[in-house]
Amino acid sequence: MSPSNGIAAWTVGQEGWELETGGNWIIRAYVDTSIATPPFAYIETLPADTMNFGRVDTTGATMGTINLRIYNRGNQNALHVTGMAIFPVTIRNVFVIPPGQLTIPAGDSTDVAINFNPNQIRTYNGFFVITNDSENEPTDTLILRAEGVGPAAAGDPVSTIPSEFSLEQNYPNPFNPTTEISFSLPMVSNVKLSVYNVLGQEIALLANGSYSAGVHTVTFDAAQLPAGVYFYRLDAGTFSDIRKMLLLK
Repeated sequence: MSPSNGIAAWTVGQEGWELETGGNWIIRAYVDTSIATPPFAYIETLPADTMNFGRVDTTGATMGTINLRIYNRGNQNALHVTGMAIFPVTIRNVFVIPPGQLTIPAGDSTDVAINFNPNQIRTYNGFFVITNDSENEPTDTLILRAEGVGPAAAGDPVSTIPSEFSLEQNYPNPFNPTTEISFSLPMVSNVKLSVYNVLGQEIALLANGSYSAGVHTVTFDAAQLPAGVYFYRLDAGTFSDIRKMLLLK
């Protein structure tokens, strides 16, 4: 805008909108018109939060395998995965992951097989880290859960009661307009599960009251809400956790 007469002219340039003001002021802005498909590389994985291999016997008769799907949700730039590693390093010897690097075109995905072959009767909990050049998660980290057991125990029924509190990533994510949120309780607990907008305002109460031990799933319907980022928080006894989700329309 000209400081003398208030006249402004808008033009579309290569980098976005540009305000021409006859040499007085220049204001340049980039407008992203697509939340769903950004031009840059944007990584997502399935599973999104945790890889749970369960119980695998240590004799080598069977092997636990998870096919991890890596998505590039961008619509222009390729996603380059430069490395995949397991932490802590002390448990790497019982996992097999493909070596080398990956290039995933925009809008495409690649499956990666991760194998678990335990040699001791113990738990193998840690993290699986994907190093990449995405804009959202350049060090995408998933929780790793696995257990090596004797051959008899591997076939035993597994208790349905969780051993700890947890709040899972909603699925699907991004979503439109509904998504499911799961949480685990190792004991009877007073639970509050709420959804908040980016201003920290509570916009939905999904669970409120006493819940039994076990895994519980609730559905969040955002049909009446605008697209954008939202947060959901679980409070159960002394446990509290919060996660982010993306609504697309």
